[in-house]
Amino acid sequence: MEKDENEERLFFRYQKIDEYTKDNLKNNVLYFNDPENFNDPFDSKIDITYQGTKEAWSNFLLRNKKNPKEISQWIRDKKIKRKKNILILNRTKINNELRKEIFEKSHYRICCFSATKLNILMWSHYAENHQGICLCFKTNKKGNAYFLTLDSKPYILFPVEYVKEKPKKVNMLYEGQYKELMNFFLTKYTDWNYENEYRVTIMKDEFEQGYTKKFRKEDLEGIIFGLNAESEKIKEIYEIIDTYYLQQGIKVNFYNTHKIQGEFAIEINKIKSIGKYLKKLS
Repeated sequence: MEKDENEERLFFRYQKIDEYTKDNLKNNVLYFNDPENFNDPFDSKIDITYQGTKEAWSNFLLRNKKNPKEISQWIRDKKIKRKKNILILNRTKINNELRKEIFEKSHYRICCFSATKLNILMWSHYAENHQGICLCFKTNKKGNAYFLTLDSKPYILFPVEYVKEKPKKVNMLYEGQYKELMNFFLTKYTDWNYENEYRVTIMKDEFEQGYTKKFRKEDLEGIIFGLNAESEKIKEIYEIIDTYYLQQGIKVNFYNTHKIQGEFAIEINKIKSIGKYLKKLS
């Protein structure tokens, strides 16, 4: 891929070429995943505690549409332990239904991007062993932050920080802990730093139907085909882009991937004539 002054504004999303990816391209949507589905078992798994005064517990239950009168019964059932004037959740006594409903529910959905398009591991892990594609998205820069427009609104791409120690526990009884919570969604162990990841995080309540958000078609700068992408699948992707983007006057570039001789590395080149490229694949 040729470098230009806009290169720093591109972010990349590695994908398999399957029906799911094709449908999302047709509908120009991005899917926001539940952190429970992430391949890193520590990713976004918040270390939480629930402990505070009876008043704090009452306010917490009200926010979660529960009757504060349940506190007394929970104490009798040993779901809550008392330590002087502090009431502490006894997690071992909470049933699965209650746990998922208010104590361990996931509040956010996440869409992941990378600042790199050349990482061999990323192509292997997220683009089906280099058989898939990488979507290139334009972003807008404001200050030191980058924003992607989704459903006509700007959403910030937060950089992931790679550290050796997990963030501190969060006491979920109390409101106003956005920063502490976000630390868990934006922090991964140092072994993952090759991903150079950025994330858009959106609360579940912001989704109207399903967990997708529409991106502007103009923001899809290009598509990179993996080293091992099959000819028929490349043609399918092109036909989708041609029908839903190019024929509507929206420019989308195409790129292919090559091994660099004598190195453990790849390079990406712009396909100057997609028509000639497709004929060579036939």
